[in-house]
Amino acid sequence: GAKGANGVVIITTKKGYAQRTQVTVSNTCSFGYPLRKADPCDAYDFAWFANMRKIVQDVFYAGKSYEDTIAALPYRGSWSSDGTYKPAPEDYRNGTAMSTDWFDVVTRTGFYNKSLISVTGGNDRVNYYFSGGYDKCDGIVIGSDFQRYSFSSNINAKLGRKWTLANSAKFSYSYGKVGQTGLLNGDNKGVLMAAYMYNPTTLMGQTLFDEEYGVVKESDNPYIQAIKFKDRNSTITAIENISAKYQIIPGLTFEINGGVNYTRNVKDMYYPMSTKRGSTQGNGRAFYGWRESVNLLNNYVLSYNRKFGRHSVTATGAYEMQYYINRSFNASVYGFLNDILENYNFSAATNYYKPSSGQFSRASASFVLRGVYNFDNRYIFNASLRADGDTRFGKNNKWGYFPSAGFAWRLINEKFFDVPVFSDFKVRASWGVTGNSSLGVYKSLALVGTSEVAFGDSVYVGYANNNIPNPDLRWEKTDQYNVGIDIGMFKNRLSFTGDIYQKDTRDLLQNLQLAPSTGYASRVKNLGHLRNRGIELSLKGVLVRNKKVYWDIAANWYTNSAEMVSLGDIDEYRVEIVNSWSPFRIAPGAKMGEIYGYRVSNIIK
Repeated sequence: GAKGANGVVIITTKKGYAQRTQVTVSNTCSFGYPLRKADPCDAYDFAWFANMRKIVQDVFYAGKSYEDTIAALPYRGSWSSDGTYKPAPEDYRNGTAMSTDWFDVVTRTGFYNKSLISVTGGNDRVNYYFSGGYDKCDGIVIGSDFQRYSFSSNINAKLGRKWTLANSAKFSYSYGKVGQTGLLNGDNKGVLMAAYMYNPTTLMGQTLFDEEYGVVKESDNPYIQAIKFKDRNSTITAIENISAKYQIIPGLTFEINGGVNYTRNVKDMYYPMSTKRGSTQGNGRAFYGWRESVNLLNNYVLSYNRKFGRHSVTATGAYEMQYYINRSFNASVYGFLNDILENYNFSAATNYYKPSSGQFSRASASFVLRGVYNFDNRYIFNASLRADGDTRFGKNNKWGYFPSAGFAWRLINEKFFDVPVFSDFKVRASWGVTGNSSLGVYKSLALVGTSEVAFGDSVYVGYANNNIPNPDLRWEKTDQYNVGIDIGMFKNRLSFTGDIYQKDTRDLLQNLQLAPSTGYASRVKNLGHLRNRGIELSLKGVLVRNKKVYWDIAANWYTNSAEMVSLGDIDEYRVEIVNSWSPFRIAPGAKMGEIYGYRVSNIIK
């Protein structure tokens, strides 16, 4: 159903066993370094292109004389009136002028260390597992680091003959400085990108900010970004799960599970007055923000599992509730007397940006029925039905229903299938519907947003509609048919698996761009029919298998074809990537991912 639309990952946490108390201590160290890098423009090429750019702009576009332009080249190989020498491109090639490889400046050999201590033990009634860990990482980019403290516990207890209790808890606290990515800095250029784009003729001690000839606009050199900028993240994560299982009669159990996942992330940033970014914002800029979320989960499961001779029956019924809430806040100020307090005292700043905050929540509920019948380990039937409700969909379509069915025939257990070379042979077929709820909150509702409006000499905050309601917004559903075969040979030393499938996704959740005349930027609606067809093959061979050594080798091959079958009442639309550039065309009959645009006949060099 909705919970397994994109696959399922099963994570089994470590737990104790019926044994004497055992203490384990481990320590892991590793090193990291860039295996390779893209070749940036070196100083000679940079200077040569800068001169050519100057000639083209001044002579061909501005109409200046060639002689005057040559005399004003940025890299002309002559002495200036202030007694400084302006190197020529050849000076960088023959080594008479110095340059900087900024990638080498901002990278280093990284180091990672992980220490872990665990205590495990128990008896036939109670078992336990406790662990504590410490991780420390010095990143490949200078100035980047990460530390984490973690604790986990897992306790299982049997109370009498029918009750089983389990509790697992995890807590971690991490903090560190990330390498500047630029994504939150307003210029979209971080340390590594700046290392490739920054002027290689600029030396470490120089302060040359020349946008025209290649220096990253509104950025300090990569070394200053990596060392002087404060950009620290800290995260607290707490996960608690508790369950109780009761055996009603042999084969029939009832289980209650409850869990909570709490996360809080805090971001601290400060650009010192001594940096260009800090001075441009006005004598230092500080930022502080936090985001926290709480995820509550509760489910009730009734399970039946019995075997009657050659018949085996498994049945499960479940009800699940989930609630998620997220809150955030951030503020930014600038204009400090000094850098001593960094971002720890916002009242010391003379100017501020308007702070922002937000909160959203969503809830879901699910009913699940599933049954499996196995006859003599030869014929296996299974069927399931899910009903999922989610607050994010329109009021007319909160619920989605997702059935599935499957059949498998293990020919290896048939009397007529007496082929010694085979150790397993099974054919199978299945059909099922899954749902997709990957949708932002409140997209089906009419929303209002704030806007500043000037009246006379005053500015007022007003409210205006910013989302078109869609009460019919519904689940995106995928029907999948699958036929497969599993073969094992030579006591499963050689195994093969093959699958053929077709997936039809209907009512795709699309965020369609609207014309500016509507007053809205976009609207989410169900639109389209997408079809995927494919084949998956895998082959595995066990070369060595004994008590001390296990060695296998595996290979797989697959092919998939994705085609948009229909877009309803729309002929086509484009997917925007960045800055109104929309190279991907979505249209009936078009292959997904194809780029649509002008044909390129040549590149003028």
